[in-house]
Amino acid sequence: MAEIQATNNNLITQTLNNQIKTNNTNKVENNISTPKTENKPDSFEKTNTPQIITPKGHSKGMQILNGVISTALMLGLFFLPDLIFARKSNNNGILNKYKKFKPVIGEFVTSQRQDRLKNGNLKITLENIKDKFKYQEIIIGNPKGNIIQRILIKKEEMPNGKYITRFVKSYKGKNLANNAEIEKNEHKYLFKLFRRSKIQNKEYRTLVQKQGEEPKFSRFYTTSNGKPVLRIQENETQKENKAFLYAGDKCIGTDTQIIPKNNPDSQYNVLTIPSANIRNKKYDPSKETKPYDTSLLKKFMENF
Repeated sequence: MAEIQATNNNLITQTLNNQIKTNNTNKVENNISTPKTENKPDSFEKTNTPQIITPKGHSKGMQILNGVISTALMLGLFFLPDLIFARKSNNNGILNKYKKFKPVIGEFVTSQRQDRLKNGNLKITLENIKDKFKYQEIIIGNPKGNIIQRILIKKEEMPNGKYITRFVKSYKGKNLANNAEIEKNEHKYLFKLFRRSKIQNKEYRTLVQKQGEEPKFSRFYTTSNGKPVLRIQENETQKENKAFLYAGDKCIGTDTQIIPKNNPDSQYNVLTIPSANIRNKKYDPSKETKPYDTSLLKKFMENF
């Protein structure tokens, strides 16, 4: 949390009328854009929109109640203390709970989106673009109006205009609306950490750490546009060299060389190409022909 600085501005109050109109028509998804703010110095070192589905088995009254709670959560996060009519609402408990909420990526955002997840939870995605970096903050709220997860993401724009993920922090637990509490006790709330650090051109070092597990380090080689070509990873028992297979510019699968440390001569490969219905196929390339067209390794060979 300390790596990302927030500002003290009120959040997009000029979109209040649009939000009220959207809520009155019972729409779940909102696409609200605000003018970009001036660029500020960077302060810290990827998808299909989830399908909007109302959980089965809920009565009509329950669906309406969940809609009211979701609306209250949304308004409580983004429009208090500017929302005057909220004082007359029956959901003041939820609204008061989040009236001091401040997005970590900054309260002036480039865009925001709200989706209803399949499990009934509410997903709010905030986005802020500064120079060549895209910052995202994802807030997950349950039907009871509680924030149960916050995800902070930083992406870097590549020369082809697409983004590569450089940094992710995922927090889970209670009291997630309090930035100071999370910063003070980050070890308690941090569920997953991902960091991609550039070593040199087309080479990155990545860190993945989940709560209660040992950190995993990898080395990635990419194209100049950030597309993965090779991942090298090892643990106490084996080393893995994972080649990413491309059909044109589309990655369609992986071919991973597994080298056991206690017996390097017993190495083998594991192939996964979902479109060809090949999943975790174990094979020995020294004894059998590669089970795919070698042209899929073209991008790999071009970058080595």
